[in-house]
Amino acid sequence: FTTLLYTIKFEVLSTMALITNLVVFSTLMLSVWSQKPTIAVTPSLDSGPINWKTDVTISCTWEVPADERAPPAGDLTVDADSIWRHPEYTEMIKAYDSSLRVYAQDDSPNGSLTVTIKNIGKADEHTFQCNVPREGVSAAVDMSVLEPPSDQVANLKAEPDFEAVTITYDAVEGATVYTVGIQSDGTSTWDDSETSDLTYTFVNLGPATGYTVRVRPGNAAGYRTEEEVPFTTDDTVITKDNRPPVAVDALTATAPGYNISDITLTWSLESNTRASHIVDRIEVVVESEDAEGAVTTLVKEDIADDAVTYSYTAPGAGNYTFKVTPHNDFSVVDGVTVEGLATDVVHWVKETTKPPPTEPKKTTEPPTTAPVEQLQCQPTVVIGDDTEDDSADETADDSGDQSAADTADDAGDNTPDETADDTADDTADDTADDGGDTPADNPAEKKRKRRNAYTFTKEVTADEELTLACYLTADAKITADDIKWSYVMDSSDEEVDEAGMAEFGISFQSDDTSRALIINKASMSHTGIFKCYVGSENCTMDVTVAEKVVEPESSATTSFLSTTILSLLALLIILLQ
Repeated sequence: FTTLLYTIKFEVLSTMALITNLVVFSTLMLSVWSQKPTIAVTPSLDSGPINWKTDVTISCTWEVPADERAPPAGDLTVDADSIWRHPEYTEMIKAYDSSLRVYAQDDSPNGSLTVTIKNIGKADEHTFQCNVPREGVSAAVDMSVLEPPSDQVANLKAEPDFEAVTITYDAVEGATVYTVGIQSDGTSTWDDSETSDLTYTFVNLGPATGYTVRVRPGNAAGYRTEEEVPFTTDDTVITKDNRPPVAVDALTATAPGYNISDITLTWSLESNTRASHIVDRIEVVVESEDAEGAVTTLVKEDIADDAVTYSYTAPGAGNYTFKVTPHNDFSVVDGVTVEGLATDVVHWVKETTKPPPTEPKKTTEPPTTAPVEQLQCQPTVVIGDDTEDDSADETADDSGDQSAADTADDAGDNTPDETADDTADDTADDTADDGGDTPADNPAEKKRKRRNAYTFTKEVTADEELTLACYLTADAKITADDIKWSYVMDSSDEEVDEAGMAEFGISFQSDDTSRALIINKASMSHTGIFKCYVGSENCTMDVTVAEKVVEPESSATTSFLSTTILSLLALLIILLQ
């Protein structure tokens, strides 16, 4: 029994000794393990790859025993090779220069080594570890870098609507977001947005408007530069046009006349072209009106969308109305043509079998009266005939103040008796005009006077007021404001219109029957040819402005001054004596 007790005691003591040894061994092993270096990366990789172009710091730390006389130097390995020997980093890391992309801060005596990699990229994706002799090797860190997509967007397609454009495109590897933009033609501003979808719709656009769309890929790391990955663009997008066209421009018809039944219409589509309006057809309607005012539609026809002319033969005399209307899908609303699209013009076919007789044209001498319909040069219409045999009294009559008898006398070559009669009939103004040189006496004046067959002359003195007028005929279909004036200075061949004549102190005034040209203060610069005109009808007025004559001082004044001077001289002599 005693032997058994000793045996049990021995086994217990042995087991306790074994357990004690195991505890000591485990403690020693744990102490050795706790001295292994640690590695840390900033920013952390815990949430995923680090964005490109970020500055990354890799830190190695380890325990240095207090009694360590020669602490070991720490090392950072790159794919199991020392960073000091790695071909990608060796030159930079050995320089210990913080301005370089890669540099190290080695504090091994205190148990630390820090390596900084600036602007990290895909080329820096390696396995990094800290290695310290006698201390061991840290856990491995696999560097992961996220870069923006390096490919352009492909298959960009745009589908326009009236006021919107929808685009679609293919996915790009590595892209999680896309920048899409739109720009109106003629502008330089882009309207950009971001989307993660492969389709996008731009809204609130204008109809019938040109646009350019663009798209490029990105992700959490951002976008590459446009030089690296350009935008994919489409500059041919035009929104649909839901606008009606506008009326045609400058619609005209063949001028009405006797037996003119072949009628040609012409017009222009300039306004529609300029505003990019769609015109897909042009409607022409021809209507006639009888004596009772009843209207009959003779033709209603659609012609080509780009037509600018139309021909029609009227069946007989009467008034014909032609209506030209451009159309597209939006020109008719609820069966009614949009207001303002139709343009009309009237043609009158006069009822006669032959044209009225016309006087034969004179080929040798111009007529003595102006062939006016709307315009007359004098209230009496008749203008004196300026032939080479004009006498002095005819020049006086041409001033514009002659009576009816004067006009009659001026028609042919004057005899001495006629000259006497003309003198008797002249008014006070005529007599004043007769006082100067006549065209017969002044060849230059006579030559200037014959610039126009219907010219009459007017002579005034500088600083006088001068008024010239042109008159409407009794049956004129225009107003006096339709009469225009022009002026050619005697020293120049350049014709000046009404706007330019304001520089010469000239104004204009109209009433019911005439339009007057007014010079408040005549000067030598107003000498020249003044012409009023309406279309091809004109009246020419040859104006001469004479210098103002300064009257000499009277003899009494001269005598008084002489006497005064002599008296002063006599007084001076007396004083000198």
